[in-house]
Amino acid sequence: LASVELSAGAYAEAKPLLEQSLAIRERALGPDHPLVAAALSNLANVHHRIGALTEAKALLERAVAITEHAVGPDHPDFAASLNNLALVHYSAGETERAIELQTRALAVEETVLGSDHPAVATSLSNLAAMYSVLRRYEQAAGLLERALVIKQRALGAEHPEVAKSMANLASARYETGMRAAGIELHERALAIREKTLGPWHIDVADSLVNLAGIRRDTGRYVEAEALETRALAIREKSLGPEHLDVAQSLVALANVRLTLARPAEALAVAERAVAIHRAHDGVPEPELTARFALARALVAAGGDRDRAIEQARAARDGYRAAAAQQELTAVEAWLATAVGDP
Repeated sequence: LASVELSAGAYAEAKPLLEQSLAIRERALGPDHPLVAAALSNLANVHHRIGALTEAKALLERAVAITEHAVGPDHPDFAASLNNLALVHYSAGETERAIELQTRALAVEETVLGSDHPAVATSLSNLAAMYSVLRRYEQAAGLLERALVIKQRALGAEHPEVAKSMANLASARYETGMRAAGIELHERALAIREKTLGPWHIDVADSLVNLAGIRRDTGRYVEAEALETRALAIREKSLGPEHLDVAQSLVALANVRLTLARPAEALAVAERAVAIHRAHDGVPEPELTARFALARALVAAGGDRDRAIEQARAARDGYRAAAAQQELTAVEAWLATAVGDP
């Protein structure tokens, strides 16, 4: 039953089933059995998806240790466990640590499985996403082109994993200036995901978010709002209303609605986004983005100016500490011009 819930993107429903499976395996097999490691990884995946990153890391660190002891450091199962742990660190904003783990996993896979194995393609895609966070887009695109070829050869042209690599390559190409190619790839990825996974799958939401970002970049804000609204509905259904990805969609909607001169609607979603971040142990920089959106919405809607300044200053201080110069400059400029705060 848990596998059915996961395939449908219903992570909250799958969690108690996977917890039960883990408990049964621990009682029957002992705490250090490879099947216990597999159950830990499955449960960690759900925690990851619902935004419980601390719990996911703890589960996966245990799974990595069990797997290394059971099969050794040069085995595909060990590489897979490293891969899972890398992705949680990536979601937590710990990109350098994620790259370290993912590079190690990739080296094992290439040695043991060969350079054209689908698992290698997955690691290439993950590593490319991490490089993209660091804005190393050319390097990311090279990895993704290789991953896409491997996956198409192994899985066919219309597989969800092909769509995933296609979407990642689309983003990298778009950032390197190949915008038409990037848009075409994003649209193809969305079509594959809707066809193979259904319109309410969480991966469809990811494609919608990608296309919404492009619509914003090109000034097509009404279209961007429609795409983000649909993505938000999917994320709420699949992940629950308090997930960090839901907060991301809410912030995107707040920014679009501010641009469309609808500050009261922007304020409502920005408030909710900030509340979600406060309830999580998650990634600091997206919370700063939410706080800045809330500050702007408060002023635009004629709300509490003192609170707006407090939110913007918190964003400014966070960006300064993170050395995020582009974001810092935007917040400082807004503070100076909108509320007269130097």
